Amino acid sequence: MNYSLNTTLVLGNLTPSIINRHNYLGGVVTQILFGLIAILSIIGNFFIIVLFLYSPRLKNYSHGILIWNLALVDMLTGIFIIATPVHIIRQNYQHPPPGIGGTIFCKIIGSEMLTFSFGFISMYTLASLGVERRYAVVKPNQHRKYFTNKKTKIIIVLVWIWGIALNITNVIQSYYDPFSTPPCRWRKLGNTELNAFMN
Repeated sequence: MNYSLNTTLVLGNLTPSIINRHNYLGGVVTQILFGLIAILSIIGNFFIIVLFLYSPRLKNYSHGILIWNLALVDMLTGIFIIATPVHIIRQNYQHPPPGIGGTIFCKIIGSEMLTFSFGFISMYTLASLGVERRYAVVKPNQHRKYFTNKKTKIIIVLVWIWGIALNITNVIQSYYDPFSTPPCRWRKLGNTELNAFMN
């Protein structure tokens, strides 16, 4: 019993230092891989977007619109992999300013909401592209009916809304703590928060 009391006292003294320290998964190799993926994603998809800008014919097809959207989303993913501190910068980034700036930073960037939303948008754009190509090959008459440019743009808007909606809990769960490293923290969602969000 005396031993457990001493253990509690020792752990009680260490708790603040453990809470304020954050161990990131992976090491320098992970940071380098994230950096390479981000740079290749930005450069490669930038060239695809430029190709579409200089070739108006490509934008007149439903699959061209979907490919352009996919390139845009993947380029934005690369940008936000660099901008989100968890991936490359890690503990070397400057803390956001206290107040509303820190809160916005933690809810939008620190929570990885945009990075994961872009991942979902990319995935559902690829699924839409697969369905569009299947209709183009197997049912060309229905393809002309269902995949007009206007309907394809509506599909893209719905995919963006759905991709962001899937990650809205990141915004609710993250909060700014100026006395913590990293300053963006997570809270568990209980029934109260979920009910308040749903109503």
